[in-house]
Amino acid sequence: MANHSLSQALQWLQDLQLTDEQLLTVKRYRSLMGIRGFASWRWNYRDQGFRMQGQLCLDAGYGVDEIDGLSSTSQVRNLFHPDDLDRSVAIIRHHTAHKTPFHFSFRLLKKSGGYLWVTAMANSIRSKKGLITDIVGVAFDASQLQITQEALRTAELRLQRIMNASNDGIWEWNASTNSFDCSDRVLHALGFHSFEELAQDEEHPLKGWTRRIHAEDYPAFKEALNRSLKQQLPFDYSYRIADRHGLYRWVRTRSFGIYNSDGKPLVVSGTNIDITEIKQAQERLARARDEAESANISKSKFLSGMSQELRTPMNAILGYAQLFEFDSNLSNEQWDNIREIRKAGEHLIQLIDDVLDLSKIESGHITLNMEPVMVADVVRDCITLSHPQANQYGVTITADLDDAEPLYAECDRVRLKQVLLNLISNGIKYNRESGWVNLNLFVHDAEELCISVEDNGQGIPEPKQQELFQPFNRLGAEKTAIEGTGVGLVITKRLVEMMAGDISVYSQENVGSCFEIHLRRCFEWSSQEVLSLDSLINEKRKITLDISTPKTVLYIEDNSANVRLMNKLFQHIRNLQLEVAEEPLLGVFKARTQKPDLILLDLTLENVEGFEILEILKNDPTTGQIPKLAFTGGTSPQETSRYEQLGIITLLSKPINIEQLINALQMVFQNQASLS
Repeated sequence: MANHSLSQALQWLQDLQLTDEQLLTVKRYRSLMGIRGFASWRWNYRDQGFRMQGQLCLDAGYGVDEIDGLSSTSQVRNLFHPDDLDRSVAIIRHHTAHKTPFHFSFRLLKKSGGYLWVTAMANSIRSKKGLITDIVGVAFDASQLQITQEALRTAELRLQRIMNASNDGIWEWNASTNSFDCSDRVLHALGFHSFEELAQDEEHPLKGWTRRIHAEDYPAFKEALNRSLKQQLPFDYSYRIADRHGLYRWVRTRSFGIYNSDGKPLVVSGTNIDITEIKQAQERLARARDEAESANISKSKFLSGMSQELRTPMNAILGYAQLFEFDSNLSNEQWDNIREIRKAGEHLIQLIDDVLDLSKIESGHITLNMEPVMVADVVRDCITLSHPQANQYGVTITADLDDAEPLYAECDRVRLKQVLLNLISNGIKYNRESGWVNLNLFVHDAEELCISVEDNGQGIPEPKQQELFQPFNRLGAEKTAIEGTGVGLVITKRLVEMMAGDISVYSQENVGSCFEIHLRRCFEWSSQEVLSLDSLINEKRKITLDISTPKTVLYIEDNSANVRLMNKLFQHIRNLQLEVAEEPLLGVFKARTQKPDLILLDLTLENVEGFEILEILKNDPTTGQIPKLAFTGGTSPQETSRYEQLGIITLLSKPINIEQLINALQMVFQNQASLS
């Protein structure tokens, strides 16, 4: 019954002049019926009439009239999920036979079409003869309970599957009893069946285990374990341990402890896993890698030598072909033949260059110069270089770059140009008469830039798109008059991936193709940032760096873009000279010989870890006391603590924040002034 029906009933009861206690009981019942997700119901077992009161049906989306209209059990049955109806009927039949209260859960049809999980609890009212006259009960929304129970069941099943499938042995050490318990797999990994077999002369199981660790691994194992317990850190270490037959197997032990307020371990729990096969596979992989690298070197030498051998006769072929083109005594047919010879020769030279490029990429002999690049400039250069080919094929090249001026990507400018020229060339060659190629540059998301090269050419049939980036596979174009090597797209994809990007293609036959390159967006060198740098430098309110005596700052950084930014900044600071070292070891040398007043270090150097440079500087008496600031893209608390121990005064975030850097410089040089 709806709330307004309850109000009418309450007024009617008041008119009957009930006692205060009776009215209070009615009010309590009305409050109960107003609870969200709750309802009471009554089923007249004789005439199969049905009445429900409360908020539950309102929560299911039904109106007051629809709730009051539920007058028979046949209407109620239609609200049950079909899969729950037979089970619910069986529960009620069991109740009628055994006279015990019952409860069950079912899915109630919502007016919107979905289902609501409901739990019903009820009992029956019987006549003196034991016949059921009414079944009365309550119902409440059990959706959240059902979700929680389902999640719990799923978690239990998942844990059970993991435990059954895992090769991990589980163990636990209790400090209060000095007891050690473990699963059978811990012992079976070494061929033992009991601790009595593992230990000797009733020694503790842990003692028996550690006694079997390889002598070369035990000192480092013990040091790592003590450090883990002392610093309350997770333990993770791999070592060799002798099995029952004295053969060494590799085991990885991981654990985590619970500690008291004094830092003493109470319980340490962990797992052991036999990683012998993994270690053996790693050794095989290392040998295979060495063999592959040796083969790559041999292949590169062979291709390089073969290239020179092929170019020597090709020079003569192409040279004489060009000379014949200047011979006025040749007929038109002979001229056409000579042009075909030259065309085929130039195609062969291009094929040689592409194969060499691909070989260099595969062997890792191509080094990229990653820096912030204004992509719009590169796109314009590529369009200019592609115009002659486009004119030859009668294809129009367009690009809308007005909104792309401030967009920078972190990439290699030369290789990006190579990638775009190849995609534009393909868009021109595989186009139709009077076709077009359009380039677009836009922000794909907060971290990425997208360069799209779209054409309205022949398109690529869907079955062949899977073969698009296979070397020397031209997808049937080798049967046409269109020249190509089948290597260009492979090189394009590899170069994009080397620049930490990716490439995708969307194509429809006889409609056209669109290649999209996604590159990492660079925020440091947008035009807006450059302008803000100038305004920040000239705004005295923000930059209050005042250095009374000349100071020297040594900047160790191998990224040329960051060096340019720092040079621009230091030009505006009086009495502060910037000395740059673009090689880490050169930076160490300059620090020792020039003894700067401050060392500024980028921790993400290409060929050496920032930790290594800091340890060298700290342990050298000449440089150990020089103040140091460092740039980092983010560190964990443990790493931050380690950097501080190595002498870093302040860790500065990247991208470079000018105000943060100025404040750090101010702090360093003010402290120096106060000490002098």
